[in-house]
Amino acid sequence: MKETEASLIRTTFAWDIPRKLAVVLPGFLFLSLLAHAATFFLFQIVYSGRVTIAAPPPSVSLLDPTRPEHQALLRLIEAEDPAPVASAQAAVPAALLGVPYVPSYATVSTLPKTVAEPPARVQFPPPRDPIAIIRSTASAGPASSPTLAAIATRLSFSGALSERSLVRTPPIAFKTQTAQPLQPAVFLVGVTDRGEVRFVFLQSTSGDAVADEFAASHLTQLSFAPAEAAITWAHASFAWGDDIYPSEKSSSP
Repeated sequence: MKETEASLIRTTFAWDIPRKLAVVLPGFLFLSLLAHAATFFLFQIVYSGRVTIAAPPPSVSLLDPTRPEHQALLRLIEAEDPAPVASAQAAVPAALLGVPYVPSYATVSTLPKTVAEPPARVQFPPPRDPIAIIRSTASAGPASSPTLAAIATRLSFSGALSERSLVRTPPIAFKTQTAQPLQPAVFLVGVTDRGEVRFVFLQSTSGDAVADEFAASHLTQLSFAPAEAAITWAHASFAWGDDIYPSEKSSSP
């Protein structure tokens, strides 16, 4: 019993037992070295050395203009030559410096918005006393041929200018040379705050260019009373009367 306990104690704490040398790691190292040597030997046998190809000897090709295949190549080289393009100068037209300068503001591209015409008002004559009408017919003499009164040329304005007083109004002294009756000439005018007529645009012609030019010139000579608005737009209408026609035209009914 004592011998068994002593053997157990001796085997449990037997630190001085010699260990055997491990051959696993040296064996793996040897096998790896053998595998690398075999692989190197195999690559040297299977893969041969690098083969280099020598460069071709230099050669010179001449283009012969007499040969058809060389003529096509020469025409292509001549067409792709950048020298003519680089040396060419821009062609200047002969009349380039004679073209007059036309500013953009010389032509009216967009006309200002027109002012709406005021609605026409019906004007009735004032009533008369029936007794006065009877007395006037009783005291009147024999009936005579009626005479037509001459109608003078009138200038009227619409919109805000109809209520704006005129400071300067030159007389309308114009005689037409045409025998045809003239239509009313309508202009779109712009009046400044100081009363000057600065803009005059023809809207409806009278049928006579001379009459239109006189009407436009006459409008520029007008002068209105000052106002608060910077520009006041309105329509100006010339209703031509019998005073612009020759004497034989105005005497006819």
